[in-house]
Amino acid sequence: MNKGLKRALLFAVAAIAAVFIVIAAKPRPRAADAWSPEHQCHIVNGMKTIIDRPGTYCLLSDIEIGQASIDIKSSDVVLDLHGHRLARDASQPVAEPAIRIGNVADVRIRNGVIEDVHIGITSSGAENLTIESVRFSNIGFIAAIVADGKDVALLNNVVERVGYHDRSMMPDDSEAYAVGFNVRAEDALIKGNTFRDVRRQPTPESAVGEGVAVIISSGSSAVRIESNAVELVPQAVSGSIGIWLGVDSTSEIRANLFRNVERGIAGREANARIEANRFVFDAKEGSTETYGIYLVYADEASRVTDNVISGYAQPVTGTGRDGKTPLEMPDNTIQ
Repeated sequence: MNKGLKRALLFAVAAIAAVFIVIAAKPRPRAADAWSPEHQCHIVNGMKTIIDRPGTYCLLSDIEIGQASIDIKSSDVVLDLHGHRLARDASQPVAEPAIRIGNVADVRIRNGVIEDVHIGITSSGAENLTIESVRFSNIGFIAAIVADGKDVALLNNVVERVGYHDRSMMPDDSEAYAVGFNVRAEDALIKGNTFRDVRRQPTPESAVGEGVAVIISSGSSAVRIESNAVELVPQAVSGSIGIWLGVDSTSEIRANLFRNVERGIAGREANARIEANRFVFDAKEGSTETYGIYLVYADEASRVTDNVISGYAQPVTGTGRDGKTPLEMPDNTIQ
């Protein structure tokens, strides 16, 4: 598992690098100057993909974005999908994300659907970034990648059905990984999100990779993960992780629900406070390898308390940096 997650982070970094490659020799058009008086926003459509000036932008209809991305290159931008669908032809998957955000500040994406894409949103170096009330549906690889962010908020989103039905559809070599949110950030809030059916890719059991709702990548700090729900169908249980905590990450995780996830919260060499969460395993396909909480080689400041864990073969496993000394894990309820 540890080797697998390290590989997952490498693949995510590779994905970020890939989406910044220019895929056409000629420049793409800027976002539309057309203005909607009714909605007080600049209108974005599938052929006009670069946002390089501050302002409020919006979709007024469902659009297909073809081979390119909606590319946000300016600070002080609101992109409101107005409940509409941003999609790509699923029969021809493209490694480019639906929305790409550069090294900018004060960007908000909200209120719509991103569907039938390999990667939903990527950002690199963004500060004060908010993604809220977006439904990510039928995503091939990763719903959202946040790399080197600061003051990030992922709020009230829905991530459903991540992972290809058919491996031959995959446009790159992401092995068995399927991920909801992959975050490397300083000061991040992940709250009120729902993850359904984030499943390991359809590959041989020997392939490296898991289905992970949230990856907190190595070096992240001051991450708060609150009031989210991670729920899987029985067919997606094998190789599933709710939250993975990377090396030297610092996080607080409380009041979340994990249902039928093989490893609810797992991490290595992390500093975490895991409090008042609910873990339920009632899938018939479970095994002795199910873990509610699996936190090993952890920083001694970590604390696991007041969680309720039902149906897991290994409810709580926690060790300090030496891999032997048990963590302080008081007042957890095992059912």
